[in-house]
Amino acid sequence: MAFCVIKILSLYAGTIKKKNHSMEYSHPDAAYILALMRVTGVGVARAKALMDYYESAQNVWKEKSQALLTLPGLNAEIVGQFGSGKLLDLAKEELEWMAQHSIRMSFYRDADYPQRLADCTDCPVAVFYRGGANLNPSKSLAVVGTRRATEYGKQLTSSVIGELATLFVEPPTIVSGLAIGIDAMGHKAALNNNMPTVAVLGHGLATIYPRYNRSLAVKILEQGGVLMTEYQHDIWPDGPNFVQRDRIIAGLSDATLVAESADKGGSLITASCALSYNRDVFAFPGRVSDVTYAGCNRLIRTNRAALVATGRDIASAMNWDVDAPAALDEPVQTNLFTGLTGEEKDVVRLLRKMPDGISANEIAKTLDVHMSKISSTLIQLEFKNKVRLLPGNLYVLVL
Repeated sequence: MAFCVIKILSLYAGTIKKKNHSMEYSHPDAAYILALMRVTGVGVARAKALMDYYESAQNVWKEKSQALLTLPGLNAEIVGQFGSGKLLDLAKEELEWMAQHSIRMSFYRDADYPQRLADCTDCPVAVFYRGGANLNPSKSLAVVGTRRATEYGKQLTSSVIGELATLFVEPPTIVSGLAIGIDAMGHKAALNNNMPTVAVLGHGLATIYPRYNRSLAVKILEQGGVLMTEYQHDIWPDGPNFVQRDRIIAGLSDATLVAESADKGGSLITASCALSYNRDVFAFPGRVSDVTYAGCNRLIRTNRAALVATGRDIASAMNWDVDAPAALDEPVQTNLFTGLTGEEKDVVRLLRKMPDGISANEIAKTLDVHMSKISSTLIQLEFKNKVRLLPGNLYVLVL
């Protein structure tokens, strides 16, 4: 797997001021927790069971081998790693690295551990994160989908998230996985609408994968969002890690929206995790012939996901009280309208409601404006990189 290893100081340079050691994790058991997480063969469930049984990671670490070997699921190979000075040294180095790079750690017993995630039986022993978003917001929505997103899928994702932003004084936090395609669009739409967003990574925080989304990761931090992972900083991208990552995306969220998915893919794993946590799942429908919507259509057809088409559909299904209806008439994406004339703003507002595109003739009819005037306006919007012409003479917004 190709990936880009990025020194964390260069990634975050100019983003959030380094705070030296002020971010150091002060839990007295911290080094032992980190060391226990590095023991090969223990796993999340057994590590938590051991800490619960012995009341602390330090007690586990210092327990006699003979006693540990009497416990279910432990063998000589696993127990032989307990008490390892090398693993404990690595744990101490991890704490030093975290302090140097303003990385926070939250242990599953800590009060600041994300409560929605803590409610999941397979929640991580600890999560590591950087950024300022509230990890226990009043509302949260996972937005996931295919890496091979269509223009329709990306536009609809952007439109629905934009609408959610207008419905609430405190809009939902958007959670996704920083992948190319729908994930990236979910994060971008959240940032464009001044909504908090959390990117859950399948590797340690010394790396950003995929490299293509490095600048997006920086923007998330710049706008107060969060990069989060369950992996210590020297763990690099690996396929199984991303499957594990999907459960965290679902666990952090009140509901999961599958915006576009083929019949197989990580977004369906996220949906399955959400269902196992008794969380709601929503999906956008596609045509029966659309390969990239086969997964969404199957979720809907088998009653595992509710069909939605708008942000208000999601808000209604979640019983989220809409507290800012007047904002619907004035989009939050003020940067989208910068430098536009009144006529151009009218066209942009219409295109925001048409994620799959609309012809110039339909624009003219809908706005009741002469075709020559609409043609001139569309040309100006193309010059300003606000709209794009797709095959079939359909216009869409440039995101």
